[in-house]
Amino acid sequence: VAAAATADRTAAATAGSGSSGGSSSNAQPTAGGLDAKLETLASLCELASTVTAVDHPLCLDCAAQLKEEVQAQIAELEHEIAAYSAALERLEAEAAAPLSQEAFDQQMVQLAAQTAAAQQEQAEAEQALAAVTKELQAQQAIAADIDALEERYWHNLNEYQLSLQQHISDRDSLLNKIDRAGQQLLLLRSTNVLNDTFRIWHEGPFGTISGFRLGRTPEYQVEWDEINAAWGQAVLLLHTMAQQCRLNFSGRALIQEVG
Repeated sequence: VAAAATADRTAAATAGSGSSGGSSSNAQPTAGGLDAKLETLASLCELASTVTAVDHPLCLDCAAQLKEEVQAQIAELEHEIAAYSAALERLEAEAAAPLSQEAFDQQMVQLAAQTAAAQQEQAEAEQALAAVTKELQAQQAIAADIDALEERYWHNLNEYQLSLQQHISDRDSLLNKIDRAGQQLLLLRSTNVLNDTFRIWHEGPFGTISGFRLGRTPEYQVEWDEINAAWGQAVLLLHTMAQQCRLNFSGRALIQEVG
């Protein structure tokens, strides 16, 4: 507003000097007066820009926005003025008398005591906070150790479970081997080696051993070689059984002829 008033006064002064000059000298050209007005207008715009910190001349939109901002500032200032006025009226209505020096000193002493007590409480609170912070750091260190122990525990547990699974697998494999060996042992125990080696059976009226017939009849003329082989198998069976049973013949001896 001050810049606008200054600009208006400067424009009026410039216009007045221009009109007086025109009356005194009719020989001055019209173009020179227009240039002077343009220079004056430029100077006014520069001065207004310096005072208001806003570039002039303004367009219509910028001028409208600036007007709204100025009106908002004016409304805010009026609100503050009203608040100050109300506070002043309230103080005048209370008509509070000033404190005496003694009462003021007493209040100052009380405030100083309260301040000292508050500072003492603050110091105690800071000490408690420092103690709690130290305890918190110690607990955090303990928690870190516990986390490390827990991690090592799970690591060891995983290794133990792997070892246990490997042990169980080895045990199951060994049990399977033992079971198969037991089955083979039962099969071997149920197997008669002598019966498989010296098969004793019959063929017609003849007894046989290892497929050889023992004896002959007038109806069945068995070769003497087969008979001798049969009796040789019988002697060999008897000798084998005697060795297994650890028997010694006192009156007779077993003679095995190889041929």
